[in-house]
Parts: sequence; structure tokens; C-alpha cells
Amino acid sequence: MTELLVQQGDLKDLMTYLQVLQRLATLTRSFKVHLDQVPAPRHSSYPIPDIQRTLKIARSDLSGWLAFLPDIKAVQRSLDVSVKELLNAAASDTQGEALIAQLMGAAGDRLLSFENAFDHKQQTLETLKQGVCKVLPRVMDFMNTHFYSHARQHGLTLEKQPSTVLANSLPLSFDEPGAVISPEERLLRAQGYAFRTQQWYVLAYTAAANLGAYLLRMWSLLWACLGHIVEVRRAEKPSRRRLESRLLIINLNEIQRLSRGFDAQQANAA
Repeated sequence: MTELLVQQGDLKDLMTYLQVLQRLATLTRSFKVHLDQVPAPRHSSYPIPDIQRTLKIARSDLSGWLAFLPDIKAVQRSLDVSVKELLNAAASDTQGEALIAQLMGAAGDRLLSFENAFDHKQQTLETLKQGVCKVLPRVMDFMNTHFYSHARQHGLTLEKQPSTVLANSLPLSFDEPGAVISPEERLLRAQGYAFRTQQWYVLAYTAAANLGAYLLRMWSLLWACLGHIVEVRRAEKPSRRRLESRLLIINLNEIQRLSRGFDAQQANAA
């Protein structure tokens, strides 16, 4: 799937990241509660002052992603329609006159508008991708600080755990009536949660980077299309218009191929 840029599972990973952002205040508070570092009367409301700035960034980024993802999907659907219309016109007339007529009119104008749209979306994604680097790494620092504090408090030795142990550790638990969880078990569960946070970060950043590569590639193809449309419109010789329209078809076919891959990933993420 490398040639499609957006990999299988990328959109699902981004949706998981949004769920993490949405629950981050609760998750980080629960992390400290689990380590017995929050007074009992404040278990459900402790604000965790040392991570408030990160939570503010997370809330802002969540709003940005929730606006961005539906928007890019809508733009993609509109592009699919326009590209299909132009390719159908090319297929219906081997002389290329039908396609040239489309490029000279409204269909050509619509394709031109997508170049600007994808350029804007790619720039927006770069900003959102920077947010991924600001939120979860800071949360990982927060978790490391507090489970080291827990280890010192209880005289525990921090040992490097195999990733399989961390990945399969029990979740943080706060509703086990009568359960007595040892400091060692609390530490292991906290380490497991920090490990899962690291995995969320890696997957979210990789997915955002792949989506960014996709948007950049689509923009470059649309930029090339823009050049061909301009040449078609200003060419004086019919042969020149036919040449430029045929070159444009090559880019349209590549846009359609990448679009189909993106659409398939959307379907898998639904």
C-alpha cells in the first residue's frame, strides 16, 4: 500500500488519537489517582496544575482536527466527481475535443480551485501535526515523572519491562471494591499506560505524516494540471491543445488512483 501514501489503518489511528485528546484530562487525572498521588476527596475533580497548558493545547487541537477531517473528506469527494467527469469526457472522444471543451469551461475552473484547496489543507495539516508533537510527548514526560516518584516513595526499583508485558498489563483500575493493589502492581500498570501512550503518539504522528504526504502529492498533481489547463486555454494551435490535454490526462489518472486508495481507507475507518 506504500504507493497509495495513506496506509491501511492511518485514518483509524487518527480517530483513536482524537478520542485520546477528548479524554486526556480524565486519563491524566486517573493516572495520578491510580498512583495514590491525589487526595481521595478530589479523585473526580483534581485539575493537575503541571499539565494544564498541555490540556489547553489538546483541546485546541481536537477542535482543529474535528473541523479538518470532515472538510478534507468533502473536498476529496468533490474532486472525485470532477476528475471522473473530465476522464469520461476524454474517453468519449479520441480526438480530445470533448475534454478540451471541458477544460475551457466550468469543469476546468473547478479543477483549478482544487489546487488552492489542497494547498490550504496541507498547510493546515502541518500545523495539526506539530500539535501531535506537543501533546503526547509532554504527557509521556508527565507520566514518567510521576511513576518515578511512585517508585521512590515505595522504595521500588524501576526495571525495563518487555514491551509484551507492558502492552498486556492490566488497565488502570479505580472501581475494584475491596481490592488491594500493591505498589508494585500499580507501578506496572502505570508503566503499561505510559507505553500505550507512546504507541498512540507513534501511530498518530505516522498517520498525520502519511496524510500530509498524500495531500502534498495531490497538490503537486493539481499544480501540474493547472499548468496544462493554462496552456490549453492560451494555445493557438489545435495540436498544442491536444498535447496539453493528453498530458493532463496522465495526471488525472494518477489523481484518481490515489483518490481511490484514500476513499478505500475512509471506508475501512468507518
